[in-house]
Amino acid sequence: MELIWVGIDRVLLLEKRGCKTAEDNHIVRLRTKMQHEQNREEMDAQDRFFSESIKQIYDNRDAKEEDFKMLQQQERAKVVEQQQKKNVNLSSKDELRKIAEEVSGSIELQEKDMEEFVEEREKMIEEAYCRSMWSMETGAGLTRALIAALEESKGCVTSLIEQGCASGCVVHVRYKTPMKRKT
Repeated sequence: MELIWVGIDRVLLLEKRGCKTAEDNHIVRLRTKMQHEQNREEMDAQDRFFSESIKQIYDNRDAKEEDFKMLQQQERAKVVEQQQKKNVNLSSKDELRKIAEEVSGSIELQEKDMEEFVEEREKMIEEAYCRSMWSMETGAGLTRALIAALEESKGCVTSLIEQGCASGCVVHVRYKTPMKRKT
């Protein structure tokens, strides 16, 4: 009879330990979910901040470019006026044609310089944007990938490998068991 009580005591002890472990696991899961939500909120806030900053930079740049274009048009108008005043004083058609060619040549040169400037500026903006996105994703990329992988795999992830490329962040995920890929 005493042997049966010892067996029942052990079963009750194991049951208590099991309940305690289940309760501890539940608490850990809740804390993990809370941390996950906090991380997601922080990443969203950072994303909004960077997006607003980039938009503000673009708006400032566009305003300065518009001012520059207006200034350039005013300067062109002044040059044309000066040339027209000189044309009134000149008598020969050859001289008039020569001056008109000079004015059109200088305008074409300015337009060519402006096109080169715009191309170089766009290239620099794209490179700076890629660098800023890379630095932003380097910090958040692994966290986002981990969150996505954990949500997808329900805990079957064994490792994550983060690699950088010019356009962003690539994360390779290794699983304990093969999983079907979503297509």
